[in-house]
Amino acid sequence: MTVIRDCDTPDEVRSNVEMVTVEAATPGFFLFNLENDGLIAARFNATPSQPPVPVAPASLFPDDSFGPSRPAKPGDIIVLFGTGWGETTPAFGTGELATGAAEVLPEANRMVTFGGVVMDESDIFYVGVTPTTAGLFQLAIRVPVGALPGNNEVVLTVYGKSTPIGPVIPVESVVTPPIDPDPGEECGEGPFEIDDPCYT
Repeated sequence: MTVIRDCDTPDEVRSNVEMVTVEAATPGFFLFNLENDGLIAARFNATPSQPPVPVAPASLFPDDSFGPSRPAKPGDIIVLFGTGWGETTPAFGTGELATGAAEVLPEANRMVTFGGVVMDESDIFYVGVTPTTAGLFQLAIRVPVGALPGNNEVVLTVYGKSTPIGPVIPVESVVTPPIDPDPGEECGEGPFEIDDPCYT
């Protein structure tokens, strides 16, 4: 590789030729900010009932056009963004816009850990280029049911290379509605097991 300064001018300066190693991938996530361990740039998957609001504390994007940001909950489907995740199928050249979905190759042996736990393949929906973009990759996942409240570190591994340690997705706890102590007529006639809310 040669680095050129002031190219095509009378002051052009060229460095010595140096050999560089080209890796199959050098994956990384984009970040909303560097505070709180670095929040990964992510949004909720858009559905009729869920606009694509950012996955972040409500205070970070209180005036987002889709609504205020919020942490994820176990079971939510979210999309994380990054770059440098390697070759895809179909393949696109440098700077070429992806005309549709293009996932990393099977030999990428993709793996995702969430909160230090390896995710099940059934919770990983897409690892590839974002359609109509050039080099903007996305990871679509379901937040694991066992994800703990707080900042959960996410690491993506493709082609034997992993995203840097540290960046996180914030998760909030799921509040279980209290059991009605007086279910009344909804219980029917019984009999009821001792751990049934209708048991008295």
